[in-house]
Amino acid sequence: MKVKELLSIKGLECFSITSDQSLLDGAKQMAECNIGALLVMDRGSLVGIITERDIVKNTANEKTQCHEHQPARSQTRR
Repeated sequence: MKVKELLSIKGLECFSITSDQSLLDGAKQMAECNIGALLVMDRGSLVGIITERDIVKNTANEKTQCHEHQPARSQTRR
């Protein structure tokens, strides 16, 4: 399957959070939207992407709570 075909099925809608939101905010949004990744934006510019795996991996490895941890520390950088 080509990307063009996939996008025609899935649609072009993108979901994002800002770099100052918490990982918990991101996890809630992913669950509500039934998605596995979010774009991370800072002042209208793309700065990275955060995935379910990033949240699980970094929350499990950190002593901080998910609601205190921001995407900027966990995201895949652009």
